[in-house]
Amino acid sequence: MKRISLKVWLGLSLALNLFLIGLTIGVIGFGWFNAPQRPRPGANLWAATLAVPEADRMALRQTLRAHAVAAQPEVKAARQARRQAAALVAAQVYDRAAVAAALAEARGHEMKARADLDETLASALVKLPVDERKALALALIRTRPGNLRAQIRQADGEGAQRSAAPQPAPPQKP
Repeated sequence: MKRISLKVWLGLSLALNLFLIGLTIGVIGFGWFNAPQRPRPGANLWAATLAVPEADRMALRQTLRAHAVAAQPEVKAARQARRQAAALVAAQVYDRAAVAAALAEARGHEMKARADLDETLASALVKLPVDERKALALALIRTRPGNLRAQIRQADGEGAQRSAAPQPAPPQKP
């Protein structure tokens, strides 16, 4: 009787171990428990730099890093204003005007940081040749950075076809 019991326990142990090994391989292989992550602000811009050659990409990314460091005070001020707005919302007595003012302050700081980023990007792109700027522009329009390389290859083919047609001159400011 003990031998049958031992064989049953051995079989159950083997089945349980195989199940756990399969579960582990499934979790690792398929990433079932990986929650989808929101893209970070600027992630598409960072991924879009793949559209330019290595040397220009490194210089552009270095410029973006320097801007990120310089924009930290504005970002921190926006965060602080959002925290203040959250505290006002959770307060015992709701003050609509104070909440609106805190949110407007946060929005102002965020817009200032975004405007500085746009200015930095515009200044950095002056140094790039037109074909690299076109590829970067197409990459910036696309919102799926995972498929960026295929989109750049497709854009290269489309760019060659489009460049054959005459382009109208942009209007000039007086």
